[in-house]
Amino acid sequence: MPLAQYFNINPNSDEKFVGLPVGTEQNSVEHFGYKHGLKATQIFKSTTSKDGRIWCLMSVGLACYDGVIIDTFGLNGELKNHVLHTIGVDYKNRLWLGSNLGIEVLDISEKSPRSLCFDEVGRIECLTINGDRALFGGTNGLFEKIGDSPTRLFDDPLLKNEAIKSVIQLSNGVIWAISASKGLIDIPQNSPARQSITLPKTVGQPLNLYLTQNHNILVSGKTGFTLLNAQGFPLFTACTGDVVTALCQISSAIWVGCNGRLLKYELSNSEGTAPELMVSDLYVRCINHDKDDNIWLSTDNAALCRISRLRHVYKTNIVPGVKDGYCITETPKGPLVGGTFGLRLPDGNFTLDGIKTWDCLVDNFGKIWSATQSGLYCVVNPQFNIPYKHESSEIYASPCRCLALNNNTLYVGSILGLARNTASGAEEILQPNGERLGYIYSLYNHPDGSLFIATLGNGLWQLTGDILHQIHGGSLSKKENVYSITSNNEDTLFIAHDNFISAKPINQDAKIIVETDEIVAAWSLNLLGSSQLIAGTSNGLVLYEAATGKFIRKLVGASSQTPWEFSTSRSVLVLDDSNILCGTTNGVNSIDTRSLPPPSFQPTAKCKNVKWYSATPELKDDVYYVPTGDWHLVVSVSTHWYADESECLMRIKLNGYEDDWSVFRQISDIYYTSLPKGFYTLDVQIYSPLAGLGPEKTLVSFHVV
Repeated sequence: MPLAQYFNINPNSDEKFVGLPVGTEQNSVEHFGYKHGLKATQIFKSTTSKDGRIWCLMSVGLACYDGVIIDTFGLNGELKNHVLHTIGVDYKNRLWLGSNLGIEVLDISEKSPRSLCFDEVGRIECLTINGDRALFGGTNGLFEKIGDSPTRLFDDPLLKNEAIKSVIQLSNGVIWAISASKGLIDIPQNSPARQSITLPKTVGQPLNLYLTQNHNILVSGKTGFTLLNAQGFPLFTACTGDVVTALCQISSAIWVGCNGRLLKYELSNSEGTAPELMVSDLYVRCINHDKDDNIWLSTDNAALCRISRLRHVYKTNIVPGVKDGYCITETPKGPLVGGTFGLRLPDGNFTLDGIKTWDCLVDNFGKIWSATQSGLYCVVNPQFNIPYKHESSEIYASPCRCLALNNNTLYVGSILGLARNTASGAEEILQPNGERLGYIYSLYNHPDGSLFIATLGNGLWQLTGDILHQIHGGSLSKKENVYSITSNNEDTLFIAHDNFISAKPINQDAKIIVETDEIVAAWSLNLLGSSQLIAGTSNGLVLYEAATGKFIRKLVGASSQTPWEFSTSRSVLVLDDSNILCGTTNGVNSIDTRSLPPPSFQPTAKCKNVKWYSATPELKDDVYYVPTGDWHLVVSVSTHWYADESECLMRIKLNGYEDDWSVFRQISDIYYTSLPKGFYTLDVQIYSPLAGLGPEKTLVSFHVV
């Protein structure tokens, strides 16, 4: 069975989820809490401002995340009231806050918010903004504010003395609201309020309204939810059996917070289809997503959480019971996976319990061979036979590392040397001088029928029939540590050796195309199509251009908290032109490269704040004019980059003072002091392992006079 079919990976699907049973958690959730600067475990709501910052309501005020740090406001007098209930952003990028006392509008163009207006109308629990029109509701009814006009109270008889729990406004001006006693109310433009919409009974008492991107309406209730069109006609309904605390439609799926669970309902499925459990033990109050398709969760018990856009790219732990993966082998019945646990068979059963398995394969007779830390094992029929250990050869009995079936002959590499299995027993392959080859790390079957042999400390060898010779010259020495080999259809050999990757065209010397700072450039090499070279490293999967070795991107998993570590040449398996299986120290994972962010998706440095000490410069046409003297300049940097921001680095260059870029360092404040007369511009560039180098950005310009 092809592994893409085994893992239910459909190459024609826009979004590929591994075929796990319902109830299996498969999304890596990143948590932002006290250690990141949030001063509360409970987050009520969150939203994204037009400039990309994430704003959230805590029990003790307002917080803002900019991709670098979290700033908090409210406790030091930035807000009129820090007991906040609802939040929104208007088209002018102003922040609206509903609090215990009323509604406040903030200018957020600077680092710290600045209050523009405050209407003390009592407790405000809900808010909706459409153009210049803002509607907000609470214990004292429903209010409207248009532009700079005064706030007015809706005096409709149906709304009189009603506490408004939720409100939205449609593009045609119609208002929908939920009141504490009357339930769902709709208010046509220039008409009295009415109760004309009947909800499906499975929803229960309505609790909240959510406007989707395509102008439909989600209604949550005490026992379920429904998706309605603008006329109130149900498009999709689900009974959850529990209170629905949060809803959000993202593409063709509805994400649901319900009784400590985050669920996902696919709209393409029929009503009644079981939802997919995304996360458990998470009490979600609010779900929203940013422009980059990250999902942000405001929770009662885990502060602010994120499910990365990389959920489309990564699927983790797709082989149940496998905590690490040293080798993945495709067989007609499914995958063989080896690791510290032993060997997992295609039917899901395990053998070689507790014996570290470095490589495995199935021969032409259906026998399963395993290279393990304890030697060579063979299983004829795993359902009826226990593994048999081969000790007929010193090579077989020693710790084995790799296997290859070349010209119908089994080759076994161990820490002592190389042997092949013949009718008369083990036959050791020796160097022309009669010595053993030494530590065999990996074997590679070349399309021309020869066998390439990677050794540690004894270079690269090629076996053609019975003729063994060493490959050296150019960037390859006779005493290299060689880890992995692959080739393309143009007869170019790619070799991972020491901290290099070299390309060796046929009949030419090897030439270095990649040099890394890591001791081992790649434990595993493979090709994706004919143009991209895949390197499994000690800290993630790296993609290079095969022709030039140019870095494309680095993939370390869906969360930087769980980096992927590769440890053998058999731990990367290409399924097709876009899907890759990765055996790492965190289990067997898959990557869909077609869902990777586009090249334009890059981190960009932004100027968060400019602070001058012991000087009061004049700002004219975006240039600061500051006199010479004993002053200090501090420039704060943000990114609004929410992919692998914890791994990002920056470099800086002060033009007019520095000729070269600085070394890369953690993103942090930039300091300069008492510079001589001259004109200066500060350029900053962000590096992301996922996306590479972002654009060079000038953050501040100043003239010392």
